[in-house]
Amino acid sequence: MADSAPAAAPVAVPVASPAAAPVAAPALAVAATGMPVPGPFASTLPKPGMFLDGLLLLAAVAVTLIIAETSLHLAAIRRDRRARLNAAGKRTLNLQSLAERAAPDGGQVTMFRAPDAARGSVSHGSVRTQMPPGMAAAAPAHAAAAVTPVEGEAPKVPAGFEPYRVIAVIDEAPGIKTFRFAHSEGKPLAPFLAGQYLTVMVKPAGAAKPAIRNYSLSSAPHQSEYYQISVKAVDKGLVSNHVHQNFRAGDLVDLKKPAGKFFLDPAQRLDLALVAGGIGITPVWSMTQEFLSVGRRNRIDLFYGCRTEADVAFAKELKEVSAKHENFRLHIVLSRADGGWTGLTGHVDLALIRRVLLYNLRGRAYYLCGPAQMMTDITEGLENQGVPTSDIHYEAFGPAAPRKKKEGDAPAH
Repeated sequence: MADSAPAAAPVAVPVASPAAAPVAAPALAVAATGMPVPGPFASTLPKPGMFLDGLLLLAAVAVTLIIAETSLHLAAIRRDRRARLNAAGKRTLNLQSLAERAAPDGGQVTMFRAPDAARGSVSHGSVRTQMPPGMAAAAPAHAAAAVTPVEGEAPKVPAGFEPYRVIAVIDEAPGIKTFRFAHSEGKPLAPFLAGQYLTVMVKPAGAAKPAIRNYSLSSAPHQSEYYQISVKAVDKGLVSNHVHQNFRAGDLVDLKKPAGKFFLDPAQRLDLALVAGGIGITPVWSMTQEFLSVGRRNRIDLFYGCRTEADVAFAKELKEVSAKHENFRLHIVLSRADGGWTGLTGHVDLALIRRVLLYNLRGRAYYLCGPAQMMTDITEGLENQGVPTSDIHYEAFGPAAPRKKKEGDAPAH
């Protein structure tokens, strides 16, 4: 058996009696290990996370107060806006300078100007600027046909619609009137692309509910001071006839911002062939103005079919643009020309387009708007001639649409 080492002498550790122990300071309530030591001060220490919970509670209360205050502020703004719109007779809208810039030479135009008892009615050549009857005391009587609020109650307008004021009405051609709008509160107009449409909401007499229609913008995007639509009064057309008969300078009209998938890319590199039939000239005219305004040198051929020379809308403006821009060629085609007409006659079809373009159909972007049959025949003919489908764009009004396919949102007159 191996010898064992002698046992070490035990070390005595003095232990103080509980009665003699001094009262420990709170800092001593934790041992060197970092663990809480039971004692009279242990219960006074904050529990883990208690301080963070308090901060979160305070933050939640603050957020709740901010949301409540914001809601009250927004409600006050809405009440104030409704009150100002209903009190049309108590506010003045100074659109005189805008109206004068909007007036073209020639044609019958009615402009809206702020009420001024000293002015009354003023004539400027072919432009008639007038104060709507009763505007100084209340809204015009004819405005009720466009917007008719219930007594003591703000009108209920669907989401997306805002009130705009009619600033000009122009007799464009037989059965066609042009209307220009500015925001009723003077706000900047939302931008749009040439070819898109404006949505109009009206409540025709006897109608059970408001009617909504889309009308192509005939103004160009760079004309940012007003929106312009040109409307043809259609036989038995509920909305188009209401617009012709009731919209007057100074009226408030509910409009929705421009939209639509039929538009011209200003950066288009191909030459353009624009084809319009009748009132289908509206988006095509917008495209023409915008494309030429940015200084592009692409060649543009505009084919415009009408019955008679009197039916040509924007006739003066089209001729001016044609004379000013060498890269723009205008081809007006009349189906019922009189003896004095020296231009093209018949109908706008693929055969006529081929002759004018010298049978060189490819390498162009085509934009068509007009009667369904015209667009169907030309679209199919272009495809048969090898023009890529991606270079053919069109839009139909109302139920009209080419048979083969559908593109974009069609304005419904």
